[in-house]
Amino acid sequence: MANAFVNHIAEEFLASPKRLILVRNPDGFLRMPEVQKALKAYSIRLCDKQGIDLRIDFELRYKATDQQADKTVYLISSLEAILEDIASEGEYRVFHLADYFPEYNFNFISGCSLSDLNLLFANKPLTNLSKQETENHLATLRATANSFDLGAFKQKAEVLLGTIPIDWYQVIELLSDALVQTVGTAQAEQVWLVVNQANTSFQEELSVSFKSSLNSSPIKRPQVVSRILPHLSFKHTKDKIALIVVDGMAYWQYQLLRDSLEDGLKLEEGVTYSWIPSITQLSRQAIFRGDAPTSSYEQKPKNEENLWHSFWKRKGISPTSIRYSHDTVEPIDLDKVTKYALVFKELDDKMHSSSDYVDLKSLTENWLAKEKISNAINTLLELGFILFLTTDHGNIQAQGWRSLKDREKLGTTKTGSRSARHLGYSDQWLAEDFIKLNADIAPSVAYDGKGIYFKDTLSFSNEESLVTHGGSHILEVLIPFVKITHG
Repeated sequence: MANAFVNHIAEEFLASPKRLILVRNPDGFLRMPEVQKALKAYSIRLCDKQGIDLRIDFELRYKATDQQADKTVYLISSLEAILEDIASEGEYRVFHLADYFPEYNFNFISGCSLSDLNLLFANKPLTNLSKQETENHLATLRATANSFDLGAFKQKAEVLLGTIPIDWYQVIELLSDALVQTVGTAQAEQVWLVVNQANTSFQEELSVSFKSSLNSSPIKRPQVVSRILPHLSFKHTKDKIALIVVDGMAYWQYQLLRDSLEDGLKLEEGVTYSWIPSITQLSRQAIFRGDAPTSSYEQKPKNEENLWHSFWKRKGISPTSIRYSHDTVEPIDLDKVTKYALVFKELDDKMHSSSDYVDLKSLTENWLAKEKISNAINTLLELGFILFLTTDHGNIQAQGWRSLKDREKLGTTKTGSRSARHLGYSDQWLAEDFIKLNADIAPSVAYDGKGIYFKDTLSFSNEESLVTHGGSHILEVLIPFVKITHG
């Protein structure tokens, strides 16, 4: 696991029954910015304040319900230096980096980067190593970790993208596998060049095929998310089926999920298009409506449940045989249910809290380690369901173009919408005016009458890097549609 040590520390903190943890860290490891950033991705906030500043943080941030992290860690010099009310609120512990790496020479370990510590923690030797042996062991691990064959990847991508017609399932498999293997390494930049080259071809494909996919036959497979329910209805009206929708799951994250599932499952894998632009309000609505989304729809679980029930009732299914759940399987009387929908939203929340794919990969692995989704899959299979797994949209590691000016926001928040990659205007002239006044981004955006969205990796923000969605990049739009049964 690429973030083995970070995951281990996070799990220790998250396992505490207390929301506040008071930690004395003599070696200063937890004060490193990269460590604090890595743990922040797990909703663990590290605070290194003393005296009155600590009191202010405790009263105004720790106690503020709208700013609560899963855990807050106060880095302290000693328990005696903490006032009694703060001390009674938290759990006290001492953190020594050496305790986690007894097999290695600590003088060498203390100077390692977090990425190197992750490697060493995940690949511990059977015997204790000297300083030179520790250094040699790390060099071997680095070489192994960077064994991704970049040349072969580029060559295969060139062949796939040069084939007519392009097999986009093979392309997204290749790109996603490369991203999983190289995130956080020196090779990632070269992989991104190929990803974005593929995206250029994909945007050309969308310009000629997306509109026709909206009315495509759902019999063989759903070409777009709005055709998923018609596909299930045609193929499985009389079967006991469950549709699992993992909000915001890019195809590369599905690969991590696939690798986490137990052996013996039969996976019939394929891809479908998210709705474009790839915003939840449209794309997840399209899934549960089984048709084109409407602009007046309000995105919330109750409305999804109503859409799911309405679709199957129109197909003659008894209301007692239809159920929708959000974030957890409801096992009571599921033996009587034949059309079951289950939505997981947590991964989308983790995506929006990530600044890059390094963060998101770590959070995805952590989410999978909790086995919530794998347990749901196993439970539903044991209950006799045929499973279908998909998502409403993927995500993209984007960079900021610039934030919107106040006047540019007019008309985007009432009947329109706004995200980091998409602007939905209430009036067409507002969208046209925006494009006219910002000609520099014309090659990067698409315009569909009222909506403007990015086709490449730009975003309406000032962030150097963020993970988001709402555009039409291949990593946002080309998403998994998978049938899961017992092998």
